[in-house]
Amino acid sequence: MRILVVPALALIWLTGTAAVPVAPPAAVVSVVLAGFVPGPDDHGPVRVAQGGRLLLLNADYPGEQQEHDIVHAAEVPLFWSPTVRSGQWAEVEGVERLPSGTYTFRCSVHPATMLGTLEVTGA
Repeated sequence: MRILVVPALALIWLTGTAAVPVAPPAAVVSVVLAGFVPGPDDHGPVRVAQGGRLLLLNADYPGEQQEHDIVHAAEVPLFWSPTVRSGQWAEVEGVERLPSGTYTFRCSVHPATMLGTLEVTGA
């Protein structure tokens, strides 16, 4: 007879609880009608706690098939996302390493018209 022991299940069986890492909550910035929500003209900046995550959701109309992304508006970007099509989402890389402060971001596909502000608050 063979016994297969899966370490995670054994931990639950021995302790009665599962040790599951908890990630900080993620803030979400959406693209709606080729604009960031929240954005400069819609309820202020996107806010995320220091060490937190930011997700980009492209909520443009499915028929539009516009591609969008988020890139820190600096010579050397500290955060960025891949380009996503309508109905897709992606994590914005680098946000979890930002110190508290205010950062401007843009869509690299539409840099003149799609701008936003990210506010990272203290831990």
